[in-house]
Amino acid sequence: KVYGDEVLQQSKLTELEKVRVHSCNISLVGGIMNKPREALDMSISVLRKLGCKFPRNKLLQARLALSSLAATKLPTEKDIADLPIMDDETRKACMEIMVNAATYSHHCNNVFAFIMITARMVRWTMQYGVDVYSAPAFAIFGIVKNSSSYKIGAQYADRGFQL
Repeated sequence: KVYGDEVLQQSKLTELEKVRVHSCNISLVGGIMNKPREALDMSISVLRKLGCKFPRNKLLQARLALSSLAATKLPTEKDIADLPIMDDETRKACMEIMVNAATYSHHCNNVFAFIMITARMVRWTMQYGVDVYSAPAFAIFGIVKNSSSYKIGAQYADRGFQL
């Protein structure tokens, strides 16, 4: 922790260069200390520093979650097959933080954060390409869609397997 804080205080490093330390701190708080709400807040803060902004306010989270749920469309199998590999290092780091943030949001029962984070991961996969966390994003988002329709939820899970 002491060495990590020393790294985070170095102004000559970019936020992307600090992301490994942030991830370790988030894992420490969320996993070992069993404080998922704090880990989720830390994740959202780090994502903001990387340019991936999510609202902190619960009402705004609800609004974004509901609009994301409606706007995120199921891609075809051909769309999935044609996706390039995600090559932007910042977006890849954000995907890793988001998949963990989704876990913490589920653990602390923040449904709106869960939806807005997983929807962003699915949309980013379709916009910027496939990342190692794309498959879990589709599977997790399939769980969300499953609440409205089992068939649609299963299709998202299938797209995750395809990735």
